[in-house]
Amino acid sequence: MASPTPRSDRPPRYAAPLASGARSGALLAAATAASIIGAYVFLLAAGRILGSEEYGSLAALLGLLTIVLIPAGALQMAVSREVSRRVAAGDADSAARLARGALRAAAIATAPLLIVALALAGPISHLLHIDSVGVVVLAVLALSTALVFPLAMGVLQGLQRFPALASLYVLPWL
Repeated sequence: MASPTPRSDRPPRYAAPLASGARSGALLAAATAASIIGAYVFLLAAGRILGSEEYGSLAALLGLLTIVLIPAGALQMAVSREVSRRVAAGDADSAARLARGALRAAAIATAPLLIVALALAGPISHLLHIDSVGVVVLAVLALSTALVFPLAMGVLQGLQRFPALASLYVLPWL
């Protein structure tokens, strides 16, 4: 039986209901603000608690982690673009396959990243003049989510799941 509505005018079968752009934007702005405030409070407390020498070590480790995480941000944007493009084209199954594959690849790629980082914990500790290798190991363990977390955020953004995305903005500071 022929459908009275042309196929191209129908919404994608599995598309998520679209939230208001203003509401989603406000939600992400609030989550970003909470994340910035959380980072500020963390750095302020760390500076007060650790003192200047230990805070310098923390700053060096955070800088090193930032360098590692910058490419993950690019992956996040690429996954978000591809997932949203596929959902908009009505191919939710392909978007779901892409999301699962990207997250699986990120989890698999995390293992060698951690092995190399843990092997370099001693030299990094020496290079950055950090007395405790254990502190460097603890910072390196933060890399266990360095690829999966941004890709998960990209998938959520591509699927327009803004409440879940906003919670991932704030989660690291809780």
